[in-house]
Parts: sequence; structure tokens; C-alpha cells
Amino acid sequence: MTSPDSEWKIEPNADGILKGLVDMFLSGNRYARDLSRKIEGSTSTRFADWIDHIRADEGRVDVQALVGSGWSKTGSDDITVLRSSSSIIPPILVGGPQGMDLAISVENIDEFARVNSLKAPIDGERLAPCRTMDVRKEGDLMLKAVERRGDSGFSMRESDDLNLYQGAIVGLLKRRRDHPDPDDGIKELQGTFDELLKEISGPRLADAFFRAERQYWLHRNPDGAFQRSRQDRIGLGLSNTDHHTYRCSRERFGRSLKLLRSLGMVRRETFRAGEEAGWGAQVMEHPITGSVVFADVDMGPEESVEDVISGGGKGTDRPGTVGLWVEIHGESVMEAGLHHVAVRSSFLRMRADLKKEGIDSMDPFSDLPHLRQCFTKAARWGLSGMKCRSLADAGIIDRPTFERFLSSGVPGSHMEIIERNFGYKGFNQGAVSDIIRGTDPRTYDL
Repeated sequence: MTSPDSEWKIEPNADGILKGLVDMFLSGNRYARDLSRKIEGSTSTRFADWIDHIRADEGRVDVQALVGSGWSKTGSDDITVLRSSSSIIPPILVGGPQGMDLAISVENIDEFARVNSLKAPIDGERLAPCRTMDVRKEGDLMLKAVERRGDSGFSMRESDDLNLYQGAIVGLLKRRRDHPDPDDGIKELQGTFDELLKEISGPRLADAFFRAERQYWLHRNPDGAFQRSRQDRIGLGLSNTDHHTYRCSRERFGRSLKLLRSLGMVRRETFRAGEEAGWGAQVMEHPITGSVVFADVDMGPEESVEDVISGGGKGTDRPGTVGLWVEIHGESVMEAGLHHVAVRSSFLRMRADLKKEGIDSMDPFSDLPHLRQCFTKAARWGLSGMKCRSLADAGIIDRPTFERFLSSGVPGSHMEIIERNFGYKGFNQGAVSDIIRGTDPRTYDL
């Protein structure tokens, strides 16, 4: 069962408006058209998934159609800003001079400029909350690039916290994760957050934190690192991240959520998967950065997220898929790192292109017109004999599994290949249940 706020819908009308604007833009801006082909051919992603926002003059957008579909309408006398909180369709700005601006999102605008030999000036200091660049104008169609670090506006914004923000990233990259007692590690990280929030804003800290988390995941997931390298060849980085997944023990689930809430993350929806699946989750989203977290945990058939938290998160005699992964590797917020990062892509093309490079993917666990998902095969992580024996002695794994873990290693993290269509923002609960069962370390075949 899911909470009522998770009943996401597709938005074909708004999606059609966006596609019409993009087609119009690409037909009139040759540089952008060539770049879109390069992106799609070299990275197996879709140009539309890199769009940060579009601005168009009043004659090109049916504002009332979007407002009638539930889009919010804000802005100034000159520019109307249209946003959809119920879809992944990027903001559309209406007004201003004749023509259109299409802005793509890049993780590091200096790298984007360097890789593509662009000489145009970059508006904003390095590490500023929002930096922009006019990439190429053809006729009245301007291609832009945007780098965001904790800001949701549409123009360059300076800040006086640049050194503090840089220090936050460095500190989070270097933080200790392997505490003998995970509670001490979580307490230390919470203290770090509390101190940093005295100096920088929640959105800035959230941006710094997830950049560091993705970097730690990349060091331990070769498939993710390979795909990142493909995207870096065009200077894009990982701005196509869809969500980050944390696996949590029952005992520390509430404290992990508290960590994320202190960054400004808010509850978006909850899942209680029912009797057979044995898991539950809370999906969180940052209202400014747009970062999304899927935090999952072992859960009984009659339990809710609130029950696990309020009940102190007592463990079970036999952990489920999520609990066992944490027993083996540790908490995702600590030494294990992210279970997976989902990257938006051209689903079939990504799977085929990665396979040519020797990177296999698991069977799709969602294959719907509006949502396609699969994991790459798990990274193989080693496990010490002492850890294997402790799991066997506790009755958590049997003897054959003990021998297999010791000789072949255990499944670690994944990269998720995800394609969303028609603006769909949600998750397919039944599909998630399938893949959680499918990644149980006891039965997963490396």
C-alpha cells in the first residue's frame, strides 16, 4: 500500500507542449541539434532529460492549458514561471523578448565549456549557487547551460559562502564512514550537519552532501563510473540523476531519515509493500535542489514507516533483503554508501550500448510506457571470512551461502537505468518489490 500522495499521474498534454517547444528549438538551432544527437549517440541518454528549463515568448505557449492541468503560475510582470510539482517536466517560462531560450543542466559548467571548446563568458563565480552561460544563439533561439549548487532560480546568483561551501564538500568527501559503532558515525554526521548549517543554507549543504555521496558510490561501482565517463566526454556530469537509494537497518532507519530532514528533505510518499515483500520505504525530495531519496528498510506486513521509527526499529531474527544487505555492508549513510543511483536514459539504447561494453543488466523490473527500470549487475564486493562466519553463526545465512560469499564475494551496489515518459514522477510499487526480492544477497547470482 502507498500513501495517497503517491498517486502520480502521467501528463501527456504538458509533455506534448514541452516536446513541441523542443522540436521547434532544435529545428532552428543547428548547434543545439548537433549537440542533442551527440548526447543521445554518445551517452545513451535523451536530450530532453538534460533540459533545465525553457523560456519562450507569449505566442509559443498555451499558458492556460498548463494552468488547467494543475501547473502553478508565479513570476513577475514580464515573465510567467510555470512549474509542475506533480511531474518531472522542467519549468517553462513565458514572456520576455521574442524567441526562445533552452537551458541544459550540467554538473560543472567550466568542464562543459572546456570539453566543448566554448569561449562564451560564464556568469557567476566558481561554486556559486547558480551559474549560466549563453552557449549559442541562432536566429532568436538561444541555447544556454546552467550549473546549480543549491539554487532553483533562472539566472546567475552570487553568494558569500563559496569557501564554506567548498569546505563542506571536501569535509563530506573525506568524512569517516567505518565507525565500529554505526550509531557513533550517524551522531557524528548529524553534528557535522548541525555545525555546517550555522554557516551555509540547507539547499547548499544538500547539494554538497549528494555530490559527495555520488562520488563515494562511483568509487565502488564500476558501471556507474563508466557511464559517468561517457557523460563527462561531453561535459555533462551526473545532472541526469533521478534518485539516490539508501538501504537502512530497522534500528537506524529513523536516525537516517532525521539526517536527511536536517538538509531540508521532505517526505514525498511512503510505501508499505505488504505481507510477501517484507520491505517499506520513505521517498524524500528536496524542494529547492530537487534531489530525491528512496530510503528502504525491512518491514513487517502490518507495519508502517512510522511503526518502525516509533517502535525503536527493533531487529528481526532473520533479516530480509534490505536488512541482510546492511548486515553485510553497513548502513548506506555510513560505510556501505548508496545501494544505487538511478540515471535517466534512453532505456533500450542504454542497455544495448552498455552490453557492447561488457556491462550486463538485470531483467527490467518495470517495463511500462511511462516507466522503465532495470539494474546493471551488482558490483562484486569482497567479504572477510570473519564477517561470513559471524553471519553463519547467527543463523542469518546457511552453509552453502557462507561458502559462496567467501569464494565469490557478495553483491554490492548497482546503477539503475531508468526512463520516464509523459512526465511521470512516481514509482511502481509492485516492480520495486520484485527487484528487492531479486537482489537478495542469499539468492543473487554474481
